[in-house]
Amino acid sequence: MKIITLDEVKKWLEDNNLAIDMDDNRIEECHNVITRSKIRVNNPDKKWVACSDDSEVKIAIDAITKILATVDEDLNLHDVAKSVCEIFDDISHKPRMPFYVVMLDLLLV
Repeated sequence: MKIITLDEVKKWLEDNNLAIDMDDNRIEECHNVITRSKIRVNNPDKKWVACSDDSEVKIAIDAITKILATVDEDLNLHDVAKSVCEIFDDISHKPRMPFYVVMLDLLLV
């Protein structure tokens, strides 16, 4: 199952009833920031974020850093990623694109 497009991300977030407060406009805003979305999930290993694996969390942090180009030095991206892991805690397979969208929601003010 691929979750790449805006509609797929919106549906996945809605279906999984996560403890987030994002309306459709905010989801779209965050999704539109993600560059090269198809390349980011173009093989089975890239589709998911494994929060129990520190190297996977680092991959997510590195991707967000590249997506944003500049990141406020005061932000602790590891803490933000771990917060998203907590939000996704009950989800066994955490899809990368919704994960990035929620991370961006926490980062883009």
